[in-house]
Amino acid sequence: MNERCLILSHVWILENQTYKKDVLDFSIRHFRKNNPNLYLILTGHGEKPHQKTLSLCDYYHWSSFDKTEVGKGHPKLVRHALKHAKEKGFSKILKQRGDCINAQSNLHDYFDGLMKNKKMLLTDEHGVLGDLLMYGDLNLFLDGWSIEKWNPELDGMDN
Repeated sequence: MNERCLILSHVWILENQTYKKDVLDFSIRHFRKNNPNLYLILTGHGEKPHQKTLSLCDYYHWSSFDKTEVGKGHPKLVRHALKHAKEKGFSKILKQRGDCINAQSNLHDYFDGLMKNKKMLLTDEHGVLGDLLMYGDLNLFLDGWSIEKWNPELDGMDN
């Protein structure tokens, strides 16, 4: 069983944002080149990415544009990806924005080395915890990304 799962999320493409398709394609090709054994899950909404980009993903879930997801942490889309990862038997995941790259090869080994006995790692920007790059225990993330607990009045980090 491949234990290396990457979820790329927080992606939306509006009609006038076709450049995002190219950015997403670059990002996914970069991940594939540096981490060829990742099980890659992509979630997003709006206009679909290039077909050549989607063909690089092991699984993708794309819906019509949902403005309630933007700025709120994309809870429905991330939750969908987490549930799929669980169904595939993964216990640990790396989740990050779909339009970003990570220059590290063997990402899971790298993050495992940083984690030691922790359950998760996540970004910290100016003292504020971030959800745009997270690595760790899938069950912990499933609990944290529970739609029932999500408050649509708050942004993604406050949830």
